[in-house]
Amino acid sequence: MRRITIEYRRFWHTVRREIKAPEKWDELTGRQFLAAVRLWSGTITQNDFLHEVFGFSQREVRRMGDYQRWVLLHVTDWMQNLKRPHNCFFLERIPKSSLYAPGPRLKGCSLQQFMTVDTFFSQYTMAMSNVQLQKGEVKSMEMLMDGAQQMLDQFIAALYKRHDETYSVEEHRITIGEGEPRLVVLDDHLPAVRKMAPEMKQAVLMNYVLIRSWLCKSFPHLFPEPEDADERPSNSPRQPKPVNWLSVFDSFVGDNVAQMEHYKAMAATDAFRVMNRRIRESKKRAAEEAVRHSGRR
Repeated sequence: MRRITIEYRRFWHTVRREIKAPEKWDELTGRQFLAAVRLWSGTITQNDFLHEVFGFSQREVRRMGDYQRWVLLHVTDWMQNLKRPHNCFFLERIPKSSLYAPGPRLKGCSLQQFMTVDTFFSQYTMAMSNVQLQKGEVKSMEMLMDGAQQMLDQFIAALYKRHDETYSVEEHRITIGEGEPRLVVLDDHLPAVRKMAPEMKQAVLMNYVLIRSWLCKSFPHLFPEPEDADERPSNSPRQPKPVNWLSVFDSFVGDNVAQMEHYKAMAATDAFRVMNRRIRESKKRAAEEAVRHSGRR
């Protein structure tokens, strides 16, 4: 946290107030992150943003001079850098529901859950790309937007689940171990998702982009950086390179078809570690073979 002293006039005297300014994602609360997302999307004023992030009253913000407001906005510029990785979800629970996000570093998220979530995420980003490219009739645009919003709802419904829910019987056996398995049914989650405010859904989406950035840093061979990562502005959500999870999972299982359900139920990050190592070793062998082949010429 960065300490900042703000001074502003109040009637006949000067008020001095010391505040703490967050400098990284780990120091933000869910409310502050939501305010940042609303500022990006233009659904909140700068004054309201300062009120939400720093806890100033609306009256205090209005009494500040332009320079004080500029300083506070300047020290939060880093929040626009979506290339900074983060491994936690700010919205831990969908309001007024018993649906929870995975824990830090995707704790509690199985490989099957992640593959489902990431597939819906890729479908949503591709649908939004089609919306942006569409130059036809307004009705066509509305249909594309409706389809994209349905994908967004499915993405969130797959990401959030009850603590006693699992994606398979095998996952229940490994993680819970007792009682009857309660399997995830996305249609049961959708009513709670559809009640969420649009900016809250957008916050979950942006949070997942940060999680994806963390995965790119932690498992670079499995989650390669987008090809245009260096060309895009830091505040522009990167179009992730879609992963063909069916192909990846088939390669992961190999000839151990009998263990397929066990692999699906693995902790996602444990599976990523194995996959990333295998891809790295495969690339290394391919590079060595290419060197040997060129040496024979």
